Amino acid sequence: MADKLVTVAKFTNSVDAHLAKMRLEANGIESVLMGEDSASMLPIPQITFIELCVMSEQVNDAVRILESEE
Repeated sequence: MADKLVTVAKFTNSVDAHLAKMRLEANGIESVLMGEDSASMLPIPQITFIELCVMSEQVNDAVRILESEE
């Protein structure tokens, strides 16, 4: 079965999204941001989100990292 991307967090601004992405990458987890262009064109937090996605096999580790305090 092919691995797939899974959303592990949603953000309303690109600064927070990129900081979270950097935390994951610092811990060896590759990730992608989806919807960043839409969020910048329609900056309405209630309807636009930037999604941080990782491969399904890394979801648990990514969530643990994002939920931990530095």
